[in-house]
Amino acid sequence: MKKTRNGIRTLALLLCAALAALAALPLGGCRDSAASPSAPDGGESSASSAETPAAETTLLDAETVAGREAVYGKPLAETLAAFGLSEADVTYNETLSAYDLNAPVTRGGVEWAANLQFDFTANIFYAWQYRWQGEAAQAAALAEQLMPEATELYGEPTTYPGASYSLTYEGALDGVREGGAARLFDTWLAGEWTRFELHLDGLGDGTASVQLLYTFNADRNDPATLERWQELVDAAAAE
Repeated sequence: MKKTRNGIRTLALLLCAALAALAALPLGGCRDSAASPSAPDGGESSASSAETPAAETTLLDAETVAGREAVYGKPLAETLAAFGLSEADVTYNETLSAYDLNAPVTRGGVEWAANLQFDFTANIFYAWQYRWQGEAAQAAALAEQLMPEATELYGEPTTYPGASYSLTYEGALDGVREGGAARLFDTWLAGEWTRFELHLDGLGDGTASVQLLYTFNADRNDPATLERWQELVDAAAAE
């Protein structure tokens, strides 16, 4: 029981640390599962411009999310192989206990920086993230565009109703558009074990960032998710 509590506590601390460090991510990018048909992404391409969000789908469909869920709990080498990457394609980010991909990924006509995140104690994969930063009004428009796409793919948001940090909170997006500082986000269940988080961070200098975070959903109100995470930790320790 003590071991289980420690594993759960470790994941909770890790998730908090990751959220706190989102704004510090670099604007480098990735070749995430570049052209590998066996990669969980099904392949992504490089891009030349991030200036205008395109109409094509930006977020990951259920099949892709399910494929990546199979990588949860894997060590670095297996995770990179599953994403169609090598160690030469990534740079370690000590702040997030993550590996930043060195070349940008294109999704929805936008160039995103990306990283793969690992539990700092068990050293196993638990999340991946895309990030874009630019002019505040443009970032707000991009985040607003992704809200209905997320709901179409994943169902209704799981954000606490009426939360002031939600992108749907009255006036929240206007504050970011005007260049103000803010941290907004909404959440969805994107898969059996995956929570999707759409973040919009106004940096207070006329710019803002949009982050798409897919993470193992360790929900303290759902013991099954905590038990599943502990199984992954224990399996990694046994290898």
